[in-house]
Amino acid sequence: MACTGNSSGNCTPQKLHALTAMLMIGLVCSQVLPMLMSTEAHDKWGKAIDLLTNLCLSFIMINVGYEFDIDKSNVKNYAKDYLVASCAAGLPWIFVAAWFVHALPGSMSWSAAMLIACFAAPTSAGILFSMLEAAGLKETWLFKKARILAVLDDIATLLFLVPLKVLMVGFHWEVVGTTSIIVLLLYTAWNKLHSISMPRSCLWTVLYAVATTTACELVRRATWGHIKVEVLLPAFTLGCVILMQPTDPSCEDAESSEEDSENKDAQEQQIKSFTSAIFMLLVGMSMPSLLNTANGHFTPGTMALHVIVVTVFMTIGKMVPLLCYSDEADFSSRFALCMGMCPRGEVGAGVIVIAVKMGITGPAVPLSVASLALNLMLSTGFVTSAQRWAKPEMPKVPASGCHRRRVVTLFLAGFIPMMIVAKSFSVGDKVLAAAMSAILTTWLLTKGNTLWAKTRGKVRGQLPPPLVVVQVQ
Repeated sequence: MACTGNSSGNCTPQKLHALTAMLMIGLVCSQVLPMLMSTEAHDKWGKAIDLLTNLCLSFIMINVGYEFDIDKSNVKNYAKDYLVASCAAGLPWIFVAAWFVHALPGSMSWSAAMLIACFAAPTSAGILFSMLEAAGLKETWLFKKARILAVLDDIATLLFLVPLKVLMVGFHWEVVGTTSIIVLLLYTAWNKLHSISMPRSCLWTVLYAVATTTACELVRRATWGHIKVEVLLPAFTLGCVILMQPTDPSCEDAESSEEDSENKDAQEQQIKSFTSAIFMLLVGMSMPSLLNTANGHFTPGTMALHVIVVTVFMTIGKMVPLLCYSDEADFSSRFALCMGMCPRGEVGAGVIVIAVKMGITGPAVPLSVASLALNLMLSTGFVTSAQRWAKPEMPKVPASGCHRRRVVTLFLAGFIPMMIVAKSFSVGDKVLAAAMSAILTTWLLTKGNTLWAKTRGKVRGQLPPPLVVVQVQ
């Protein structure tokens, strides 16, 4: 599964295809296995899959924390990043919830719609980082910015769930406990960033991942399931506080040390690639079964149209970074960042499971499962698109301009009529009408940004020209 090419993103797609294949195998298993197992056996199988998924996610997020660094003298930029991440998580959440309330048959309360629609909010940090590294984008501005936004995006989603649970079941002590743990972890990551000297080899990282997963499971059991801490934030925090132990220069032999270091790096890279592949398989297998949620009485055609509209909402909502960071990156790099933020995964599946356990039923449940499954299938396409638009070096900052107003106007010009159409038409017709409006909205957004880029002298997203060899006489 090795990638050939440099780190600038000129990477062969074998590794991406391998990760996609593992994801597809997992999705097929998630739908077939429930038919072959008893309910009790499938419940035990689901718990084992959940535990292994958390273990792999811990390993990935600890490695992300190792390389995470922030400039504490520039807090304003991180406040801006959190605002952008919150909007990128909140917009698809609100769009999908509005669709569930106004476009689905039957009546659904806003609180129930907001809870289950939260599956559309979080970017899958594990899938994102695994695929961006596989695509050779680790040294780009895209990866460095996505590393911050994806974590903040998931944190914002966890915080969104707190008031939603209060609305659904009332205020209980576990709400305070969950919020306190999140705040404590964020405080620790900020104040103890790379301050504790500990080994960071692959073996030690596996041990850290096991310890983190075990600790989260113990918290869940100690509170009788009332407090469930997702491993993403604790694992990331642990990686952030660890400082690599310095080596003793007196014990180094130049040639043997360099050769050993190369062999060790190659071995660790193989372990990371294997972990990423297993993680993709487990994410696919952790998807809820459509057979257990098929209570919406949709025809296949109607379900397909609903899934397309929800997918468009999930994608458009992640376009927030396109309207920001014009002082840091050009259009193509910002668009690559938006595409990279589109994959959803394990956190979204967890939200659907929580919603079902809290008694939410109806057509929104199978629609959410099918939309999340389609998003997982499109993950490779999102990352490939990001790879095509990303630039290996720090992107050139474009000339200042007022393009945001035009893009927002074009978006609202498509979204508002779409919701009016969905509200006005009959149940049978409004899905098709809204689907066409959603496609029109996407086209307007893309066309508006392309026209703006052309007015600046060139289209930012086009590939660089081929190398021209000039012979000097």
